[in-house]
Amino acid sequence: MGRFLYLMGGLHLTNPFQKGWKHLYQIYGSMTAVRPMHLASACIGAVTYNDTVEIGWDQAELVMRKTFFSDDLVRIPYAHFTLIAAPQQHTIWRIPIRTDGLFAVSGVSIAFKSAVAAQLIERIPRK
Repeated sequence: MGRFLYLMGGLHLTNPFQKGWKHLYQIYGSMTAVRPMHLASACIGAVTYNDTVEIGWDQAELVMRKTFFSDDLVRIPYAHFTLIAAPQQHTIWRIPIRTDGLFAVSGVSIAFKSAVAAQLIERIPRK
């Protein structure tokens, strides 16, 4: 399913039926963390996690752990990420605006702020 639902009149709403953390955990759930892990923000499916996801970089996998009402941990191989849109900076009315990096993993859309997205892009194998 798409990230947004289209309603009459052109209104767009976040699609509450899109896959998210639960789907990632069913596929990539793990008990093994890495050190160090750092707090980060991410939009996973329809839910935004503001500084409530820890991110760690393993040699072959991105490790993420929810820290808010859960300690679920996932290990996602870099090869499973598809880059949808790299982070960019746009200027609108002389105001610089940054867009997040957007990725897809097993039907789940994941957006990271530019610093995390740039690191992930470097680790995704080139096809």
